[in-house]
Amino acid sequence: MNFGANAGKTTAVFVNHAGFILKISAASFLICVLSLGLMAPVVFTGMAIIFLKLGRGEPAGFADLFLHMDKTLQLFALSLVIILAACAGIIFVFLPVLILAIWMYALFYMAYEDKGVGESLSLSANAAVQNGFLGHLIAALVLFIFNAAGAAFFLVGLIVTFPLTAGFVGFCYEELKISNP
Repeated sequence: MNFGANAGKTTAVFVNHAGFILKISAASFLICVLSLGLMAPVVFTGMAIIFLKLGRGEPAGFADLFLHMDKTLQLFALSLVIILAACAGIIFVFLPVLILAIWMYALFYMAYEDKGVGESLSLSANAAVQNGFLGHLIAALVLFIFNAAGAAFFLVGLIVTFPLTAGFVGFCYEELKISNP
C-alpha cells in the first residue's frame, strides 16, 4: 500500500476539481444532516467513487453520490458497528491512563509504609480520588504521553523521562502525605 501516492492522487483530484468537489461536499453534508446521518455512508462511498472517476479522467456527477443507495440500511448498520468499535477503542486507550491515575502512589505505600499489595492499591486509589481525581487523571495522561515520547526514541528518551516521572510522582506523594498525614 503506497499511502503517499494515494495522498498525492487525492490532493491532485481535489486541486484540479476543487469547485465541483466543494459543491458535491456541501450537498453531501446537507444530505447527511437532513437524513440524520442515515445517508452518510452512502454519500461517503459515493464521494470515493467521484474521486476515483475523476482520478481516472472519467466524468463524474452528483448522481454518483447515490450509486449505493440500494444498500443504505446495510451501510448504515455497518457504519454503526465501526463507530461503536472505534468508541470502545477510545475507551480502552484511556484505561491505562485511568489505572495509572488511581494507582500512581501504590508503589510508595508499599515501599515507604510497608503496606501489602491490596492495601497499597486501595490507599493509592483513595488518595487519588480524595485529592482531586481530575488533576490526577490529567497528570497521568501527561506522564503517559511524556514517557511514550521518551520510549519512541529507541527507549533512549526514557533515560530522561523515567527519573523525571519518578521524581514528579514522589513529590506528589510527599505533598499528599503532608496534607493528609
